[in-house]
Amino acid sequence: MDDETAKQPGEGSAAVEPAATALPTEVVEAAVLHSEQAKSLKRKRRARRIAAAVLIFLGSVLAPISLLSVWANNTISNTDHYLATVGPLASNAAIQSAVTDKVTNEVVAAIDVPKIVKNALPARAAPIVAPIEGALYSFVHSTVAKVVASSTFQKVWIDANKVTHKQLVALLNGNGKNGITVTNGEVVLDLSPLVTNVQHQLASAGFTVVNRLPVSKVPHTSIVLFKSDSLTKAQAGFQALNTLGVWLPVVALVFLIAGVLLSLRRRAALVRTALYVAFGMVLVLIVMKVVRHFYLASVPADVLPRPAAAAAFDIAIHFLIEGARAMLAFALLIALGAYFTGPARLATAARTGVNRGLSAVGSWLEQAGALPVGLRQWVLRYRPWLQGVVVLAFVVATLLWSPHTAKVEIWLAIIGVVLLAIIGIVRSRTREELADLVERRERAAAAREEEQQAAVAAAALNEPVAAGSIGPAPDEDPTKGTA
Repeated sequence: MDDETAKQPGEGSAAVEPAATALPTEVVEAAVLHSEQAKSLKRKRRARRIAAAVLIFLGSVLAPISLLSVWANNTISNTDHYLATVGPLASNAAIQSAVTDKVTNEVVAAIDVPKIVKNALPARAAPIVAPIEGALYSFVHSTVAKVVASSTFQKVWIDANKVTHKQLVALLNGNGKNGITVTNGEVVLDLSPLVTNVQHQLASAGFTVVNRLPVSKVPHTSIVLFKSDSLTKAQAGFQALNTLGVWLPVVALVFLIAGVLLSLRRRAALVRTALYVAFGMVLVLIVMKVVRHFYLASVPADVLPRPAAAAAFDIAIHFLIEGARAMLAFALLIALGAYFTGPARLATAARTGVNRGLSAVGSWLEQAGALPVGLRQWVLRYRPWLQGVVVLAFVVATLLWSPHTAKVEIWLAIIGVVLLAIIGIVRSRTREELADLVERRERAAAAREEEQQAAVAAAALNEPVAAGSIGPAPDEDPTKGTA
């Protein structure tokens, strides 16, 4: 009996032992499962960070290239855009001076002014030959200058640039079309029609010797608008940019948006992305400054004077520079907006100060009766939607506005900030404050209505009632008012 009794504890303990070890096993399995889930989540988060970083990097790299592709596609490949770009050069003083000097020198050389003067004067008049040659040169130069400053030159310039555009596209595409050939990396304007008009003007002024001057025998009746050996080297890049012109900006934008959405901290990612794009636009501006310097240094002065070359280069890249400046302004505005709407200490302090100022303005307008309560309640209810509409309108206007310049971007930003400030002023009270204001106004309106009713009743009884009171005070003699 004792042995059986002695065995029972042993048997009981053996039976209990599995139950005692089951709990640690479940805990271990749960811990292992939790650890695996944590590792899986960590891997997913790491993959998201890598994917977001790659997409943002690619989009930031493609952003300046996209700007170049749009410029190449719109300004160079499109004839109408090209003419709209170079058309203002006809009114540029440096271009007009270069054209005037070029045509004057060629006309004077073709008619051989020194020979004409020497043949017209006796040998003893040799001392006055040089002054007469100078006077004739000045006469021809002033006549050419008048023609260049007239509307005739504007038409000649546009017509010549239509042909020039074909030359430029043929050069960059690496082929010749319709018999047009481009050599030595030159884009040339044919000025023969201008010389013909100059002939008529000189003949009308009495200088009839030009009638014996066929335009076909006037050498080099043209002016080089662009000259660079690197133009032929840019063929591959131009063809690629021209092909990708429309789609590359879309791809870059998709990459940037996808990178921001994949980021774990989207606001910070948006700030970084905007700053990367802004940095890309700064690089474009710097590179174009460097390219301009080397281009002007490569153009011989006898081919195209430096002021004229600078004017032609500046007008050719005008929309590219304006686009880079506009995108720089847009990116900086996005970065500032994302930062100052975030939780950073400086951003929070700035918002607090702005909200106090807007609340002060709202209180002043409220006291002046310029802010209806209904309007404030409506704006307070739909404030997020109204702010979203303003931001969306700013983005859409930025993308669709033409021409897209930094000045337009700044004005759009100012308008957007003003609209957001107006929304902030109108909703400067909280819901509780507005409810309390409405309640106080309702009580005041009810009190005034009761006073009016009491006044009407008192008037009907010929009993004067004190203003602001409905009946006698508790400690006041009811008959005192009728004494």
